[in-house]
Amino acid sequence: MERLLKSPGSNKVPTRIESSDDVANAISQMSSNRVVPVFKVSSKTGAGMPLLQKFLNALPPTASDVELEKLANADQLSFQVDEVYSDVPDVGLVISGIMKRSCIKEDDILQAGPFEGGSFKKVRVTSMHRNRFPCRIVKAGQAAALALTAADEEERLPVMRKGMVLTEVNDAPPVCKKFKAEVNLLFHEKSIKIGFQCTVHIGSVCRTAKILEMSTEKLETNGKANVTFEFLSDYPECIYTDSKLLFRQGTTRGVGRVTSIVALSSTSEPKCDSKEEGVSNDGSMSSDSSMSSSRTSVGDSNSSKCVPIGEENSNDNSMSSDSSDSSFGTSDGDSNSSDDSNSGNTSGFKVCRDESFYGASCTGNQGTLQFAGC
Repeated sequence: MERLLKSPGSNKVPTRIESSDDVANAISQMSSNRVVPVFKVSSKTGAGMPLLQKFLNALPPTASDVELEKLANADQLSFQVDEVYSDVPDVGLVISGIMKRSCIKEDDILQAGPFEGGSFKKVRVTSMHRNRFPCRIVKAGQAAALALTAADEEERLPVMRKGMVLTEVNDAPPVCKKFKAEVNLLFHEKSIKIGFQCTVHIGSVCRTAKILEMSTEKLETNGKANVTFEFLSDYPECIYTDSKLLFRQGTTRGVGRVTSIVALSSTSEPKCDSKEEGVSNDGSMSSDSSMSSSRTSVGDSNSSKCVPIGEENSNDNSMSSDSSDSSFGTSDGDSNSSDDSNSGNTSGFKVCRDESFYGASCTGNQGTLQFAGC
């Protein structure tokens, strides 16, 4: 551990704490932001715990009263969720976290998120606790637990997760799936290249991410680089610039700072999204630019259709006759017996994402492809 702290990527000064004098010296040097106190403790015998408690009790606050007052009067509200308790008896949903900016009062209506697509949902704060005691206001810099309900009694309470934020209604916090960062690689057995996957920690956000771009061809131990991360999930996260990050994978360790974020697209994704693709002669799917430029509505009879299972035959008899010549869903032996004149067709089809029904049938000139779990 001392070797990692002394490495060029960290550039810290580890200090072993073995007496009360070492505690006082370490506290006096904490303002330099380079000294890292190291305590030897035992969870079995309790050895070293008194020195650790003395150090924690003597630590100065991370922010002065003037800075905390400025944060409490900030215009943009931000509460970061650290833990989620989904079913507390007689209470319901309870979240705990740290108030970053502004303040929260009882019965406030806020928005929680981000959910899929970067959306936020309204919630109401019914009660608050600090240090196991009820309170009526939570200011910036304070940790608290909040009991939430849906803002509208007719709506369901959203399912929240660790890493979400609470903001004022109609606020636009920075939501992204991609972000850029300056990183220092503390240790890796070989070298890191584009495509490397790791677990990224940014505050309470803990997600698996992949490196899309790097300023260098490869990154080795004690090296520095500007990289672009992308979260490998459907849900974006609220990430602020200048936030500290830590990434790990196995024995790999690295630290860094978020420099910028790549905001999500402002256009919302349609429920029934047409994805025209062609079928090559070897059976693989290949995109066709001429077809991708022409997106049509579901009701167009001349285009591909997204219809519920069982209704494709009744909607268009011509489609059902064409499906007998389809190469979709056939075995390898059946595909070889298809007409040679149809082997070169690259007609498109549509993939349905409408949540109004469970199953769907995507019909095109190549035939009918049925699937469930739309």
